[in-house]
Amino acid sequence: MQELFWKDVYAKRGGTYKYKIAQMSDKPGNLQSMPYGPVISNRVQMSHIDKPGDPLRVDLAGQMIET
Repeated sequence: MQELFWKDVYAKRGGTYKYKIAQMSDKPGNLQSMPYGPVISNRVQMSHIDKPGDPLRVDLAGQMIET
């Protein structure tokens, strides 16, 4: 398994979401779905992290906000 980092930039604050993770194999440009089926995440509720300078906020925002 390769390491993966991602962000849902369309998730709304206060919203509750579940994510479907599809397992893929082969090399980039020739990815194929694996026969195991997708994995469904637990429910995730988007909370407010509105304190400027908060380390978690800065890490999650990446280049979307200025630090």
